[in-house]
Amino acid sequence: MQEHHPHEAFHTNVLGTRNVVEAALNNESDRFVLVSTDKAVRPSNVMGATKRVAEMFIEGINGMHHTRFMAVRFGNVLGSSGSVIHCFRSRLLGVAL
Repeated sequence: MQEHHPHEAFHTNVLGTRNVVEAALNNESDRFVLVSTDKAVRPSNVMGATKRVAEMFIEGINGMHHTRFMAVRFGNVLGSSGSVIHCFRSRLLGVAL
């Protein structure tokens, strides 16, 4: 969807992140966690690139305010190397996978 509408991807992922950051700062939040994607590692598409820009924005403002900013990447493909499912499964079942 974002590949067909790159302007909307930028609007959602970059400007949307900025808007939520401003809300966090205005409300004096202690922490802000950006949920990103493993596609931001080496972006080869619009979604990955716009998520990477959002991550860079978060990294750039961290330490400048009371709020602690951080990003976490989740794999969006079940079973991919970046997928959090393996971690969740091992925690729930109590076994290393």
